[in-house]
Amino acid sequence: MIREELFDAALSRFGLMFFPNLPSALVKIRHLLVTNDRLSYAVWSAPSKVPLSELAFATVRKQLNVPDPPPRAPSPLALADVAALKQLFSEAGFRDIKIDTFQITFEFDSPGSYMRAHQQTNAPINTLLTKYADEVKNRVWNSITETVWQYADSHGRVNLDNEVVCIVGRN
Repeated sequence: MIREELFDAALSRFGLMFFPNLPSALVKIRHLLVTNDRLSYAVWSAPSKVPLSELAFATVRKQLNVPDPPPRAPSPLALADVAALKQLFSEAGFRDIKIDTFQITFEFDSPGSYMRAHQQTNAPINTLLTKYADEVKNRVWNSITETVWQYADSHGRVNLDNEVVCIVGRN
């Protein structure tokens, strides 16, 4: 018999939006928590409030003529609907659910620095680009850099204010 450990807390910072079957995962997480213990998760808000991701994704979609992902499909901005997010947690059996938003600013030395950060860390974009020739990849990355220039200050630095949704609940 396999004994499952119980946990005092469950935390996730920008991970939940990539679960392919989030309702099932939330039920499993709830069962792994000690009764009355808490969970806390952070997800990105609506695309218009998250230029850190949306600038790059919108540019890629435009350059490659790729449609927006379907609602609730795993993606960085998939859980931006606060009411739907609260309902998901409620249906999984969590209670005392509280949702709050806050601002986080990302600073880059230049638009090129923003683009390189995405090249190094943005798995969804990198996965999408794998099927394209290097010429297309370079065009897309250069286009991202050009798009971000509109957010650069007089010294070329880029500061992007983003909204984060934080959800806290009890088992």
